Amino acid sequence: MDHFKDEPRAGRPRTAVTSENIEVVPEL
Repeated sequence: MDHFKDEPRAGRPRTAVTSENIEVVPEL
């Protein structure tokens, strides 16, 4: 699921993206 961090369209730091991923994917 590291491809989320490489999403350039997000334009957000991977830290913020990770926080969102945790909410969307509690499996982490």
